[in-house]
Parts: sequence; structure tokens; C-alpha cells
Amino acid sequence: MQSKRPAIAVLVFAETDPRHRNVDRGHGQVAIIQVNGITKFLAKESAQTDFRVSPIAPAAILTANLVQMTPEFVQILIGRSPLKRLGWVVEAARMVMWFSSDDCTFNPGAVIDLSGGRAAY
Repeated sequence: MQSKRPAIAVLVFAETDPRHRNVDRGHGQVAIIQVNGITKFLAKESAQTDFRVSPIAPAAILTANLVQMTPEFVQILIGRSPLKRLGWVVEAARMVMWFSSDDCTFNPGAVIDLSGGRAAY
């Protein structure tokens, strides 16, 4: 069996999947769905090249932006997570590193959930 050459470029989208949170049915959800569609299209179109495209779908990650939110809002986000905590930036970074590694060459376009178990399928 011949293995594929290592990727020379990897594009990882961080998107928020509408299944992970209560997103209004307006423009925000439409934009999320469009990013998902574009990601899958790019992954399919680049499958035979040395360019890989993969999305991660994070929920609430402890970032500088989240720290600016009210404590009540942050507690709502924590309460929605089965793990009862926020995600850490290092967890998201490790997911991107895995997507960029040679260990991840057979799933272009696969959306990886990074929500603390919150995704509802």
C-alpha cells in the first residue's frame, strides 16, 4: 500500500457548530452553516493534493474575549457543558496540531467536536 505524501499545508477552520449552542435562527447561524459548507467543499476539492482542510468546532473556550463576558454568562456556558468547565486554549491548540500531523491524513473535512461533550447529534 502506498501512503500519501506528507501535507505541505494544512488549513484548519475553527467554527462553531449550531448543534453546540443555542444560536438564533438568524444571520449568525447562516454564517456558521456557510463556513461548514465551504470547509467541506475545500476539503473535497483539495483531497488529491498536498493541501488538507479540516474544521474544529469549539464551544466555550477560556479566551481573553470570554473573560470580558459577565460572570453570569460564563456560568451559563459552564452549566451547558457535561464536563462543567470551559475548554482551554491548549486543548484547541493540540487539536490543531493533531490535524496538522501525519497522524491525521485520512479524514479531510471531518468536523471534530471540541465542546466538552455538549454536541447533540
